[in-house]
Amino acid sequence: MLARVHVAAWQAAYRGVMTDAFLDGLDVEQWADRWRQTLSGTRAPSHTPEVVLVVEGDVGLPVGFAMTGPERPLSPQSGSRGELWAINVAPEAWGRGLGRLLLTAGERALADTGHREAVLWVVAANARAHRFYERAGWQADGVEKREAFPGFEVHEVRYVTRLGS
Repeated sequence: MLARVHVAAWQAAYRGVMTDAFLDGLDVEQWADRWRQTLSGTRAPSHTPEVVLVVEGDVGLPVGFAMTGPERPLSPQSGSRGELWAINVAPEAWGRGLGRLLLTAGERALADTGHREAVLWVVAANARAHRFYERAGWQADGVEKREAFPGFEVHEVRYVTRLGS
């Protein structure tokens, strides 16, 4: 079920940013295999989050998730900050406050694991996500990167926040 949420969220959020061929080719079963590995701890440590948070909809099925862990290093100087690895909510559940709930829980999980500062990456063309994180107090810090996908690249912007009170 998490794979279905993951794929649907990407297909809705990244249409026009990633190629249609890539998004239409996302296979829920392949993503389900990744999720099984992630949740069982059999993925490589660099792909295994410390915390996975899940929010359920009215019928008890997952409609969103967040993953947190240590900052994945961009360089050896990245330090010991935490990272909000992902937040995805099924498009049919957008606008219900579930993303905000996951963000708050993710920030708390990062603080609870000893992090005092956190980062996250936002697709540069995803204006909705920029507004979401900025309303929650996150700020772009000027660091950018390009993520390679089959046949295209995605431009990303890093956001930072202080954790705790």
